[in-house]
Amino acid sequence: MDESTFGINNHNLLLKSVRKNNNYKVIHGLENNKICLIFCSSNAIYFPNTQETFIKRILCEDKYEWTTVSSYLCSRVEKIIMIRDVYKNWYVTGISEEVDTIDKLLILLGKECCGYDIMTFGNSAGGYLATIIGAKLGARAVFNWGGAMEPLSISRCNKTLLFFGQI
Repeated sequence: MDESTFGINNHNLLLKSVRKNNNYKVIHGLENNKICLIFCSSNAIYFPNTQETFIKRILCEDKYEWTTVSSYLCSRVEKIIMIRDVYKNWYVTGISEEVDTIDKLLILLGKECCGYDIMTFGNSAGGYLATIIGAKLGARAVFNWGGAMEPLSISRCNKTLLFFGQI
């Protein structure tokens, strides 16, 4: 495949093969405090959009953003969840073949986080998803750096999240 034509679409067999994976990780922290942190990767998970970079970052390094931050917090929480969207499609098509919508991702995370105080983190596309997850799952806090949104639609999810009102 020509490096300049690495298509981020359903015709890219390499991307399709990675979508068979979960594309999320659950890390069990050292505390027994019922706190779960969810870190959402941005569309900069691999850049530039070349096959070489994709193979290096996703296949070889198994890259998720926020790993440095989460490694510092691992000793202070019970659970950390890392999420990525290898299609770089603002999570609209989910994270995998099985979890192929944001609604299915919310169901998955609802099960993983049941009984936990949740805090979500993300920037850009990850910030967008962190806000949706936070609104839908009742997060204690949402940290969103530059995630694009339309505030009124988010406020319908959970009135406390309109402009981070009562977090």
